[in-house]
Amino acid sequence: MTEYHLTYSGAEDRVLLSLNDQTQPVALTRRLTRELLKGLASVMDRQKKAGTTGANELVRKAVLQFEQSNAVSGALADGSLRRHKHSAPDTTLVKLATEVDITAVQNGQIGLTFKNRENLLTFSLDARGAHVLISTLFETAKGADWDFPELEPWVHPTAARLQGTSSMH
Repeated sequence: MTEYHLTYSGAEDRVLLSLNDQTQPVALTRRLTRELLKGLASVMDRQKKAGTTGANELVRKAVLQFEQSNAVSGALADGSLRRHKHSAPDTTLVKLATEVDITAVQNGQIGLTFKNRENLLTFSLDARGAHVLISTLFETAKGADWDFPELEPWVHPTAARLQGTSSMH
């Protein structure tokens, strides 16, 4: 599974995303973070719609909410979602992402490519990883006082469970 790190930079008012502590961090603006969350939720909803839950929206949303809760609980239990301290990235190495491509790939995987004029960072996640990323992005945004009320209700994680966590997956 892809190991990634999320950090909020208050000075930059950006979420910094990096892989395995070895890639250049990619900075996400509030707008891009909102669009990423909405896009991930939309892709996951479409994948569920094409699957066994079908066209029944209430069932689909309930299944997504259950999967979200189960993914976050499992990641907390197995230690793949945790808070840890690591040195702040060198701000001269941070690249600002201006767009993100979200693609549904085989076997329920979701591909993410962060770009500006070039591809900055590309990785894919399974459904559990996507749920964990959604939860940690949402909590990071909430901690930054970014308000995203227009998101799907199933996207909003249980605050008590995620309080004080960062994603390392």
